[in-house]
Amino acid sequence: MKTTGYLRKKLKSFAARVLFEQEGVVLEFTEQIVEAMERKEMTRAQIAERLGVSRAHVTQILRGDNNFTFQTAVSLAVAVGLRFKVLLEDEEENSLREQAEAAARLQALTEMLDAQWAQFDAIREGLDEWALVGDESLTESVIRLRQAYERLAWEKTRAHVELAP
Repeated sequence: MKTTGYLRKKLKSFAARVLFEQEGVVLEFTEQIVEAMERKEMTRAQIAERLGVSRAHVTQILRGDNNFTFQTAVSLAVAVGLRFKVLLEDEEENSLREQAEAAARLQALTEMLDAQWAQFDAIREGLDEWALVGDESLTESVIRLRQAYERLAWEKTRAHVELAP
């Protein structure tokens, strides 16, 4: 009995994964079609006419409401002037590539934030000295700069947490 429960759980997990992948592919495809239509200023009516189907049918496809075939996908792509390509990726290689891309984004963001941080430090030190003069407008500037400085520190911390592989 224990084995049956384990297998059911694995099958449910697999089925959920398959459904997730299917929905992702449909979403990515329809987004690319809609973006191409917007770039080329094409309407759903124009696409429907090219395909010999109703505008409502095109709308259903673009909303992901119906389960369309590769033939339909290719026809739709060609109708908006795109070439249909299929790319299958190894899950493990894809995961490693995504981790490497996230690490590169994190590094670039860190370098940018460090440069901004250095600029803020220099400005803050200068304003701190000016604020000693007692000019109220300078004191307000120092307060605003410190707030910006704290926001930048928060963004830098948040970026590290979000992009960490």
